[in-house]
Formats: sequence, C-alpha cells, structure tokens
Amino acid sequence: MGLRFYLHIPRDLPHLVGDGISVAPGGIIYSSITPIQYTLLAKHKWGDCIESWPKGISLDGVYSSARCQAFCRATYFTNKCGCSPFVYDLNEKFTRCTPYKLYECIKDEPIDSLEEALKCDQCSIECDRWTYSTSNSYDFGYSPGAYEWFNDRSPNWTEEYVKNNFVALNIYYKELTYSYFEQLQGSDLVVLFSNIGGNMGMFVGMSLLSCTEVIIFLSKISWILFSKKRRNYLKQKKDQEKEREQKLEEALKNIKLEAAKAAEENEAKLEQTLKNIKDLALASKQAEEARKEQEKSSWR
Repeated sequence: MGLRFYLHIPRDLPHLVGDGISVAPGGIIYSSITPIQYTLLAKHKWGDCIESWPKGISLDGVYSSARCQAFCRATYFTNKCGCSPFVYDLNEKFTRCTPYKLYECIKDEPIDSLEEALKCDQCSIECDRWTYSTSNSYDFGYSPGAYEWFNDRSPNWTEEYVKNNFVALNIYYKELTYSYFEQLQGSDLVVLFSNIGGNMGMFVGMSLLSCTEVIIFLSKISWILFSKKRRNYLKQKKDQEKEREQKLEEALKNIKLEAAKAAEENEAKLEQTLKNIKDLALASKQAEEARKEQEKSSWR
C-alpha cells in the first residue's frame, strides 16, 4: 500500500490526489521544503483576496479559502440531497452521504449545472497564504542496525515485516530562509492624479485652475439646459443689457450731435470775428492812406 502525504499549513486542506507525495512500503524519502509566503491585496485595495469569512459562512479560526469552499459545497449537497460527502464535512456539522445515496441524488443533474453550483465564487483566495515547495529523493531498505532497533521494539517487527509495512520520512528545511511575494498596487490615487495632471499639463496645457474653470463652465451650461427659470433669467438679463446698450448708444449719438452743432456755431462765430477784424484792418489801412494823401496835398 505505501504512504501518501502532503505538506501544508494547519488551516489548509490536504490536496493528496493532485499534489500528494507517495512512498512505497520499505521506502525512505528525503523531502527538503522551501516555504513561500504570498501577501495579496484585498478587494478594498483593488485586489481579489479577502481577509475574513464571507457573509453566510462563519467558521472558527482564520479564514481559509479551501475550508470556505468545503463548507459551501457541503451546504449545497445538504440542501439538495439532505446529506454531504464526507470530504466536505470538515467540522462534522452535516449528515454524511453514502456513495449510493450521493449517486442517486446527482445522477440526473447536468455536469455543467453541478460544476457551476460548486464554484463557490464568494470563497476568494486568502490574502495571506503559505505554500511549501518540496524536493524529494528516495531510497529503499534500512541498515542492519535499523532492523535490530525495530526488532528490539517488538519481536513481531521482523525484517520482512518492516519492509512491507514501514516507510521512513525525513522532512527538513532546505534553507533557513523563505521566499516572500507581495502584491502591490501599480499606482495609488495620488500617483493616478499626478499622472493625469502631468499629461494634461504637458500635452493640453491645462492646469488645476483651468480645470476648475472648465468644470464651472460645464456646470453653468448644464444649469442652463436643465433649468427653465435660469434660461428665462438669462434671457431677461440679455434683453436688459441690450436695452441699456441702445440707451447708451442714443446718449452718445445725442452728445455727438450737440458737439457737432456747437462746433459749427463756434466756427461761424470765429469766421465772423475774423471777417470783422479783416474789415477793421482794411478800414484802418484806407484811413491811413487817405491821411497820407491829404498830407501830400497840403505840402504842395
């Protein structure tokens, strides 16, 4: 028969079928193990793992995805068949099914439907998990001193009996270190905003102030589109501005007309004054010439 074993932390379930290590009777195995720790991001940090038992499932101890799935599947079979396969009844809370009863219960169930029901999507992977990588080497047979030691423990443990019923396991750490893998966010909220702001500033020329102005502009446009009262207010305000501009234009036009009229009057007055001055100058010149003629006549 031999022995099959699987290395795991206490909260996990042994995966003997897929990952188990087999040893034949009379064999010796040397398994060097390397621990590996994984720290993943929880869902509230943009990850996929969970740190506590999901809603509807409450078991003792630290959360384990394997135990959660086992409880979920045991609950499904209990609701459907009235009992659960023993491999899922970890805490011995359910009635266990016999193989025949389980077969009779699910023989008409489509495979796709059964697989979908047994997925248990709420049982996500745990955020802190350990695995063990093993390197194995085998040997067969024991030393004469080992056979003597077995025979001293029990006369019935003969050499042939030991070869057919005993195996030797030697499990040890390969190194006094372990590998650690941590899942980190590619970018957090601060880095995201920094990248957006940097790219916008480089390629679009936008800043925080211009973004604020765009937001205010869009909010005002939205307010106008969805508020009839706002549209009426803006229309009324526009009409008032137009009326004020018309009054201002009329006032400026009147001022220009009055200024032009005053300029014409001043120009006419100036021309009349210049004409009077010219007339006076001409009369004075004529009087001077007459005086000179008169003086000439008296000298003769």
